[in-house]
Amino acid sequence: MNGEIKNKISILKEAIVTDRLVIFAGSGISLDSGLPLWGTLLEGIKKNLNEEIRGDDALKIAQLLYNEKGEKEYYDIVKELLYKDSTEKYNNLHEMIFKLNPQHIITTNYDNFFEQIIENEGLDFSVVVKDEDLPYAKFKNLLIKYHGDFENHNIVLKENDYLEFSKLNTLKEIFVKSLFSNKIILFIGYSFSDINLKILSREIQYILKKHHQRAYLINISDSISQTEKLYYENLGINIINYNQAKEEINDLENFGDDKINLSNKSKKVFQLLNYIKQFDLYKHKNNCGDKLNRQQIIDELYNSLIRFRYFKILPSTFITNLYPINKGNKNDSGESNLMGNVLTCFNEELYNIIEEYKGYDDKNFTEDERDKLNFILNRFLFSGIYDIAKPSQRPDSFCFYSSDKKTKIDLFEKIKKNESCDCINCCIDKFDFNKAIIKLNNYTITENSDLSEDLSYAYGFVQLNDFYKAYISYKQILVKANKLKKLEVSFLAKFNMYRLGRKSHFMYGGTIDEKEINEIRAETENIDIDSELNKVKYFVDKEVFEFLREIKNGIYIQNLCDEIDRIYNDIPKTKSIIENGGGASNSNINNLYKSNLNLKNFIEDNFIIGNGYSMISTAFQKSINAFLVGYSIKFVKREERNYPNFGSPHLNYFNHFLIRFIISEAKHEDFLKSINDNQLKEIEICEEEINKIINDFSNFFSSSFTESNFWGHSISENNIFIGKLVSDNDFSDIIRCILNNILIVMAYFKFPKESLNMLLEKLYYFIKFIKFPERRFEYKYLRNILVEKQDEIDVEIVKKILEIYIEQKKYDANFLQILEFIRIKDDNFLLNNFDITQFNFNENYGEFNIVYEVLSEENKIIFKTQLHKYLVSDDNSPNEYSYFLAFQNEMFDEDSDVFTTYLSFIKEYLKNRENNDHLNGYKDYSILNFFYLIYTKKINKKYINRISIKNNYFKFLLNLSKYPSVLFNPLWLKHDTSDVYINEFKKVPYIQTALKDYLTNNEDEELMKIYFKLIK
Repeated sequence: MNGEIKNKISILKEAIVTDRLVIFAGSGISLDSGLPLWGTLLEGIKKNLNEEIRGDDALKIAQLLYNEKGEKEYYDIVKELLYKDSTEKYNNLHEMIFKLNPQHIITTNYDNFFEQIIENEGLDFSVVVKDEDLPYAKFKNLLIKYHGDFENHNIVLKENDYLEFSKLNTLKEIFVKSLFSNKIILFIGYSFSDINLKILSREIQYILKKHHQRAYLINISDSISQTEKLYYENLGINIINYNQAKEEINDLENFGDDKINLSNKSKKVFQLLNYIKQFDLYKHKNNCGDKLNRQQIIDELYNSLIRFRYFKILPSTFITNLYPINKGNKNDSGESNLMGNVLTCFNEELYNIIEEYKGYDDKNFTEDERDKLNFILNRFLFSGIYDIAKPSQRPDSFCFYSSDKKTKIDLFEKIKKNESCDCINCCIDKFDFNKAIIKLNNYTITENSDLSEDLSYAYGFVQLNDFYKAYISYKQILVKANKLKKLEVSFLAKFNMYRLGRKSHFMYGGTIDEKEINEIRAETENIDIDSELNKVKYFVDKEVFEFLREIKNGIYIQNLCDEIDRIYNDIPKTKSIIENGGGASNSNINNLYKSNLNLKNFIEDNFIIGNGYSMISTAFQKSINAFLVGYSIKFVKREERNYPNFGSPHLNYFNHFLIRFIISEAKHEDFLKSINDNQLKEIEICEEEINKIINDFSNFFSSSFTESNFWGHSISENNIFIGKLVSDNDFSDIIRCILNNILIVMAYFKFPKESLNMLLEKLYYFIKFIKFPERRFEYKYLRNILVEKQDEIDVEIVKKILEIYIEQKKYDANFLQILEFIRIKDDNFLLNNFDITQFNFNENYGEFNIVYEVLSEENKIIFKTQLHKYLVSDDNSPNEYSYFLAFQNEMFDEDSDVFTTYLSFIKEYLKNRENNDHLNGYKDYSILNFFYLIYTKKINKKYINRISIKNNYFKFLLNLSKYPSVLFNPLWLKHDTSDVYINEFKKVPYIQTALKDYLTNNEDEELMKIYFKLIK
């Protein structure tokens, strides 16, 4: 066949896609609701005339009835003839017309069946029956009752009605006739003998020819002559005949529905309308009905995907529904062809080409074919489709075709290898901030710049928290995309501008005028995203529009966040089951990984400013915690069980994506807490990808300095990177967060020793050159690295870092930890160039002894002098722990005024401490520390022997052996379990006896451990 019918239907389908379809509904639509056709109505009118009338002049016959009977009886007779057999309910054809999504429905019928559907379904259609209704229509879509209805007493039927129509229905007529100049018209329910069709076709003949428009009419006659066909074509109406369509469309009858109750004629109309509804326009345009050669098959898929060239990531469930990927599908939908990362491909021609293709070096394919296949396969991979396979030969008991594992093709093996992207966003992904800043500074949006690179440029500012420059860039892109008619890009720009408007309060950077920010805020408040999306609708095809609507609605993002939330709750349950001796095997970890990969990539690789950042951020934080819990499951002893079709319940290691994900998204306090809660150390990293991670960390630290070999090897600060840090607080916040997360990963994840020391060397330069004048930049997790990696770190690197702290007089917790690390590694180490006058005892009250231990004897004297001033001064209010440290390290003796001050606090507190077994905060623990000094012979207990102590526990500590055994409470032993206390308890026999008796009658795991220490 020549495809005549399909070509006509393709025009109708395109009109549906572009919202240009207008449907004229005639009397045939209501036939199965019990209403008569035009000819039957005419015969009924004849029978009600006083005299028999010959001929078929319908308008004259209706006029005669009116003249004979008068207006009231005329209306009654016509209404009776119309509704005597009515079911009073709409039928499937009425419903199907709405399913075609017409912009307007024009009906010459008088019934209210369309109104019933509008009301029942809550459709956004305004009903226009008379001229006055048109200006006040609420909705864009209209149901126009062109010939009125009985309720408004304005039916158009008799001769005078038609003659006076223009005068009485001026607005309706002008509006409806205007539709013929710029819309696609489809007549349904009209026969060739229908007077309404004849009058309408004559009236609009001039319009159709002038504007080269065509109207279409569905015809179900058994046959239609070529002469009759030409007659209507000369009037501007193309005929879509059912029998001709059936010859051209072999499976047309399959578009019916056995469940519907329609007459045979109406069923034929229904089949055609349903076929139009499901018609694949893109498939038709690509001429897929013919046998295609290899180039055409590749072009077919390439042309389908290149429509989304500005969007790197399509949801896998979206991409599987695109033609020709879904060609020949026998399952319910494209989504059902996706199992994990494997696509079941029913398109055998496409599968065979991908199977035949050996990769980019395959010379059996032309360069053009290889380039297009590489683009196609990369789009599959970006969207989470890693393998394709043929369907199984037979469906299962649910009529579902799964993938044939034997035919699975790994798409990674087919793509062009060693491609390294150096765009702005990839530099940021690799934490190479110096290179990203340089690229942003050197790039300009011009008429000739690539739109994809423009989007990357604007989004680069978003990633660096420079929302003002991002907004200005998107405004430029908007203007440029509109000029180029790239409406999908202009919508994305407008959408992101709208989202940035909600972040305008972050645009204050000291250089941005407040007036300009207020203008941005006002601009974005006037952006109507729904309206912007509707503008695009007329310029992109259906699939692209649906994708843009997905971006706007954020349903895909919401679904991924919901999935993450569900898994986040399931993983701890799995751990609990295993800890309690149960078995568990599921795919939670794998599914969580996929959901986060899809969510992060969908947002960032499509340059989307997330639709609701708090929701996304919460999902990411939960995921990081869940991954750590999942990793900890591998250390829980359990019985190995095999559950077919399920994966391991634990995470074996962290790969490159997960590490980058943690570094960029984790809140460092929560991240470290989760590590500690799960008691994790030396967390394993994927061996194949650890070098990528090391390179990323190296990029980050190296952004702070530049290296030169011009006059020998030299390293100096990088003014570009450091200048942005100093001038841009929002950027420095990003760097601070990333730095904190990198340091935590270096502390608790497993790195090769040489790589760890290489990173520390670069961290040394980072610390050396980064200066923040407005606030202290604390490397708070450096001490965690020194503690956790003590045996692997080269002491010489740490000494170099110490020099920076001494030079900058940064005597903080890191400084103390650095000293402690070096002291352990180097017994002969002495701290030099230390300005003791700048040391803050108040901030370092708990660890100042570390400094004392590495000082020379001369400097120890100076240090003690400064400490003495701090401990006896009335202005300082020193922490009691400082006294403990001073005497534990024998810095002062019992004759000093420091001891007098310390003892005064101890005595006063012991006298007033009420008698209860619960310890109240640091002051109670200060008493425990004092007894610790007594037990270690640093202080003589004679100084408190005569004090009247109220608290029984402290009485017990003062005289362990003489304390009445009947008053001893074994629970007191929990208050301090240090070796010093345990050794003292061992000397008192009744303590062991009382504890043993207590444990005979009570279960207490902590006391049981203490008991074994006592008897050891």
